[in-house]
Amino acid sequence: MVSSAPIAAPMNSRTHNLTDKTQQIIDRRRVANVAGTQEPEYGPSAIQSVAKQAETTPYTELQPQDLRWEAMESTCVETQTFYLMAEDGHIGMTQVIYNNVA
Repeated sequence: MVSSAPIAAPMNSRTHNLTDKTQQIIDRRRVANVAGTQEPEYGPSAIQSVAKQAETTPYTELQPQDLRWEAMESTCVETQTFYLMAEDGHIGMTQVIYNNVA
């Protein structure tokens, strides 16, 4: 038998006083959780400055394990960015993006 229960829980006194925009965000998050498409939470610690990292480790040599992808079995996007320094002082950057839709 198929249930006719709603995907999102009904409003209660706790959510009744929220703004429409906040309620929309909560509703989208509920649907994403049911559909399995939820986004991770990012905070200030998720953003790293290359300049700050270079203070302690200005560069490292590329190793084979640096080129391995996580290759998760779920929908995901992986990005690897490499900064290159030539002997004549030129600097370059290359970015490789891998994306998997499960």
